[in-house]
Amino acid sequence: MSAAPRFELKYRLQLPEYLAVRNALVPHARLDEYSRRGGGRYFVRSLYFDTFGYRAYCEKMTGEHGRIKLRLRSYFASRDEAGFVCVEIKTRSGGLITKFAVHASPEQYDSFIRSRRWLSYESPVLIEFERLARLQDQRPRVLIDYEREAYLPRDGSGVRITFDHRVRAAEAAELFPASPVFRSRDPHVVILEIKTAGDEPSWLQRLARRHGLKAVPNSKYATGIEQTQHAVFS
Repeated sequence: MSAAPRFELKYRLQLPEYLAVRNALVPHARLDEYSRRGGGRYFVRSLYFDTFGYRAYCEKMTGEHGRIKLRLRSYFASRDEAGFVCVEIKTRSGGLITKFAVHASPEQYDSFIRSRRWLSYESPVLIEFERLARLQDQRPRVLIDYEREAYLPRDGSGVRITFDHRVRAAEAAELFPASPVFRSRDPHVVILEIKTAGDEPSWLQRLARRHGLKAVPNSKYATGIEQTQHAVFS
């Protein structure tokens, strides 16, 4: 399964900025289903892979035109609660991002973490994820947790707008470690992401100008690596 290619713009907001932007957004957008179910936000956890030499991190920092990132994702902090794990391959070509994703059972996840092989290969995403992980010797490097507040536009324009709160990182070799030690560089900063297949709708452009929003590079993975891999990046 793959999502349509999209552009992503990211912004770092202090709490007063977040409140102002969110309040301005409400007339034009509504919380998505998952945010409503979670009382306004939902939990996201991602386990990112990289090579021994941190190839994905280095390509991000040097701005390589074409990049591939492997990650496993859950919406629960406990394996016992998780009914599935998202297996994701995220590709970037210039400013265009495409995500290929499939749900895997907890048993499939257990098998891959233990042996770096899936129990079965019912999806091309599983086949390619395993191939890349083994070919490049990619291993789990960092765990990223946050709370997501997601909005969908009322005009049906297809834009997705998210605010990510309490972003934190821990060095980890699995998605559900027993006692992860999390670190947060800016615990009070809220990450705004705008995802769109093309031009932003006019109301969103006006909102960005009115609030002086300036897009900045903000890779949760790269920041997490810098926070946790002290032997490499200190």
